[in-house]
Amino acid sequence: MAAYQASKLAVVLFSPELQRRLTATGSPLRSVLASPGIARTALASYSRSNIINRFTFLTNTPERGALSVLYAATQDVPGNSYIGPDGLGGLRGARRSAAKARTASTR
Repeated sequence: MAAYQASKLAVVLFSPELQRRLTATGSPLRSVLASPGIARTALASYSRSNIINRFTFLTNTPERGALSVLYAATQDVPGNSYIGPDGLGGLRGARRSAAKARTASTR
């Protein structure tokens, strides 16, 4: 879990720097953070207890989880935006947009 959390933090910290460099070179590409929240997939079944899949009230279906990622990939959103679930703790729910990723903007 520590490695997973570190990898997610690295992506959040990398995104604004990537956007800064894209903007500096005049690139039309954008760096956008997207999260499915927690989706009930077979991936969780490899954990010690597969407990997360038992808490359906905290998780998205795989299809619903994919909506944030699809939105970020197909819509005209500003660089360094965050797209993710709007529910409790960003774990599940409908897609929401934030102007900037909160963690990344503290830099």
